[in-house]
Amino acid sequence: MQLLEIVRTQVDTVLAQYTANHAQHAQRISQTRDASLGDYQANVIFALSKELSRNPEELARELASKLQESELFESVEVAGKGFINMKLTEAVIREQCVIAASDG
Repeated sequence: MQLLEIVRTQVDTVLAQYTANHAQHAQRISQTRDASLGDYQANVIFALSKELSRNPEELARELASKLQESELFESVEVAGKGFINMKLTEAVIREQCVIAASDG
């Protein structure tokens, strides 16, 4: 499984606690364009907050807190009002490199 799919699966698990549309929202996870912000970003907050009639900043902090509980992420940070930036742990990156090398 590619890292993007692993991250989407983890985010999907958290989003399932909030909405039946969790899989659709999880597809809005992408690699960051700026590595200084992390490895992946979630651009789901505005759509989800509108769907749930929730404050986007509050919802972003809540989701980031739940995602941070995962052993997948070194850090999870709210950026602005609509993004969550996620940095993978070195262990996860190493593990995926080993898997990729053995598949080749």
